[in-house]
Amino acid sequence: MRSIKLALDVDFEWYPYDTLSNLSHMSALLSTLDGDLVDYLPNSVALDIGCGDGEVALFLESCGFSVEAIDFVHTNHNGLRGAKRLIGALGSMVRLHNLDLDTGIEFPVGDAGLAVCLGLLYHLKNPHAFLERLARSCHYCILSTKLLTSLQNAPSSLDSLPIGYLVDSAELNDDDSNYWVFTESGLARLLDRAGWTVLATSTFQSQVSVLDKSPFSVDKRAFMLLCSKVGLRSVRLLNGWYGVDGSGWRWTAPTFSFLIPAPASPSRSICLDTYFPSGIYNCTVLTTTIDGEQAEEQVLDRTEFSTIRIPVPAALRGRTCLSVKCTLSQPVRMAPDKRELGLLVGALYCSEG
Repeated sequence: MRSIKLALDVDFEWYPYDTLSNLSHMSALLSTLDGDLVDYLPNSVALDIGCGDGEVALFLESCGFSVEAIDFVHTNHNGLRGAKRLIGALGSMVRLHNLDLDTGIEFPVGDAGLAVCLGLLYHLKNPHAFLERLARSCHYCILSTKLLTSLQNAPSSLDSLPIGYLVDSAELNDDDSNYWVFTESGLARLLDRAGWTVLATSTFQSQVSVLDKSPFSVDKRAFMLLCSKVGLRSVRLLNGWYGVDGSGWRWTAPTFSFLIPAPASPSRSICLDTYFPSGIYNCTVLTTTIDGEQAEEQVLDRTEFSTIRIPVPAALRGRTCLSVKCTLSQPVRMAPDKRELGLLVGALYCSEG
């Protein structure tokens, strides 16, 4: 890609950093999966958000993805001229979008299989709103961002504290488009509350030069593979599921099954966010098998919104994907609906709790 850029006659400066060097970190991250990432994806639509000169978008296209590349003309290093030039020079079908993610978070597609967000999060004024909206628009995400580990004048490590640091306008490379840097635990909490499960994490770090204005003593970066928990995006639905309603919730049949990816840390329970209409279940029993092993039965004696937590058998904890089959002891009937119903499910995800 560097040679292609050098061969093009342009009147602007290319993005100065080697974006494709991130591919080695992405490869290490994805090596933790059972199988290829494409086996997990429901479709081949990809978003490259904060695309710079579009190099990652072009790489994704070469891998067979239909790519939507997103950046903002006023903060992009060369006003998106680099991305336009490269896409045109290579005859690419990548679609380029000029979007301000701080004023209106609407993505060009509503159901992408994958989003790639490299070095973007600390440029956003409201990263929580961005991540929450993204979780409703794609199934999986590869995210990289700077981490806060310590400050020059702080007495000890900050890793374990779930905090964010708002940088001054000149603290990071004299670039006033930088805003928030989180500790590793702060980033984990942000992602969880925004609707994401962390499937895998890879970190690396380097020392900060004494000449650098940065308040951080170490430049630590994280690469993460994320899976959306919103609207059942985190699972592969198998048998026994009815169509999604307008809110993203689905009714199941009395017996239903699904495949669910588990986070890198051992999963202790599978969670189903459900809604129980009053007086419908009458102590109905939910039996579950996970990878063929019987799990603890659940008595459905609750009403309104609730989370069913199904303990994962100890022998199965640590697996990266779980096959789950659930059966209710009796079907639910709600007139005038003539279907035999099971549960009304809004989200499915694994938990360490």
